[in-house]
Amino acid sequence: MSTESFVPQSRETEYVDEPMPTPRPWVLDRPGEIANDPRAHYFGAVGPDLGYAGRLVSQFLPMINFPTDLERADVLQAGLALGRRRAGLAARGPIEEDLEVAFMLLGVLGDEPGDWSRAAGKIRALIIGAGHNADIATQMAMLIPQDWIALKPDRLRHRFESEGPSALWG
Repeated sequence: MSTESFVPQSRETEYVDEPMPTPRPWVLDRPGEIANDPRAHYFGAVGPDLGYAGRLVSQFLPMINFPTDLERADVLQAGLALGRRRAGLAARGPIEEDLEVAFMLLGVLGDEPGDWSRAAGKIRALIIGAGHNADIATQMAMLIPQDWIALKPDRLRHRFESEGPSALWG
């Protein structure tokens, strides 16, 4: 096979021994860029691969008691939003514990301690439609105080036993 006329016939490579110029710093100056999202501080640092929480949900499906008056998608999207927020507050990617706490906060993970009768109505009102509009789930996740969402699962269960869900959901 012949080569093009502009391709050198020599196989020797020439290297240039000159330092590369230092790149200029990045500056927020393009039109439409948002310097500060007013909602960003609620979610902490953005962790890596927050979408991984979606893969972790499949492990919790057998344990979730889906309320009959809510769509499964609404409950799952709300749990994902809470799990991603918890991971972001820890400045890391999501882990199983994040979703366990998230679904415990929603009162749908197995037999939750305390009386959820008053809380269930408020939770339902906050997450209805979240399966079709992620902003609904995000707004709900922003309502949960950080001291609740940062608890370990056993500490959260103990807090629900002692204070009840109405301490969180009013």
